[in-house]
Amino acid sequence: MRWLNDHLFLLVISGVCATASGIHFHKAMKYRGVESWPSVSAEMIRSGDSEATVPTQTYTGPSQITVDLGFVEYEYVVDGQTYRSTSASANGGGVRSSGAGKPWRAYYKPSSPDIAVLSPVPFEGHFSAGIAVMTGLMTVICAWFSIPWELLPFLRRKLFG
Repeated sequence: MRWLNDHLFLLVISGVCATASGIHFHKAMKYRGVESWPSVSAEMIRSGDSEATVPTQTYTGPSQITVDLGFVEYEYVVDGQTYRSTSASANGGGVRSSGAGKPWRAYYKPSSPDIAVLSPVPFEGHFSAGIAVMTGLMTVICAWFSIPWELLPFLRRKLFG
């Protein structure tokens, strides 16, 4: 129990690193090769633009930030099976609701047609990858400083003969 108390911060950081890495890896695999997926026509079920204005305080005084809350829902047919999706692109986000009467294309994953996007841009995920790298570095640094120094000769003998 004492070890857990002494290393709780290290365990939390490791958990954040593992979670961020898992999210990044899952999305990278899910949308791998999206730019070469086949496309079919799609019918827009509903879409919308909405913006939220959030008041903020800056060093120059009160300010406002506008956040885009666009959403999209569409249907498409692959091999006679109808699918419904809400993904506009691999990187998230929505599309502008200027698509009334406009033909849409759904780009679907050939091995899993239930995964589709309207914009076939590659997944970037720089934020989750950055979190994974930074927390990974913090974990290594914390682990290095948490190893009891009296164990180092023992570990050296075990690892390097």
